[in-house]
Amino acid sequence: MAQRLSRRLVVRAFVDGLTRGKDRKALVRSLAAYLIETKQAKQLDSYLADISRELTRHGIATAEVTSVHKLSAGVAESLKQIVARHTGAHRVALNQTIDESLIGGVRLSFDGLEIDESVRTKLNRLQA
Repeated sequence: MAQRLSRRLVVRAFVDGLTRGKDRKALVRSLAAYLIETKQAKQLDSYLADISRELTRHGIATAEVTSVHKLSAGVAESLKQIVARHTGAHRVALNQTIDESLIGGVRLSFDGLEIDESVRTKLNRLQA
C-alpha cells in the first residue's frame, strides 16, 4: 500500500509535472492510482480544485465553457482573454461542453466564478 502524503505535496508534484511538460495521461493515471490505493477517491473534487488553484498561481488558468455548438476560434480566444484578465494567467485552457438545452450563448466558469450568458438563463429570468 502506498504511503499517504499530504494533499499539498501531491498537488505540487502533479502541477510541477504538468508545468515541466511531463506526459499528462501518465500524471493523471498516477494521481488516480494514488487516490484509489490510499482510499481517497472520494476526495477527487477537492484535489482537482487544489490543482486548479495551484495552476493559477503558476499563471495557468482553466475554465469550463458550455455552449450549444463548438466555439469558433475567435469566440474561444475572447473567452480566454476574459479569463486571463480576471485571473492574471498568461495561459488559459478551455474545457468545452456542448449542451443544446442552452438554446444559445455560453456559460463560462473559472476560479469559483460563473458567467452565464445563455439564452436559456435569460428566458428563465424573464419568466420569473
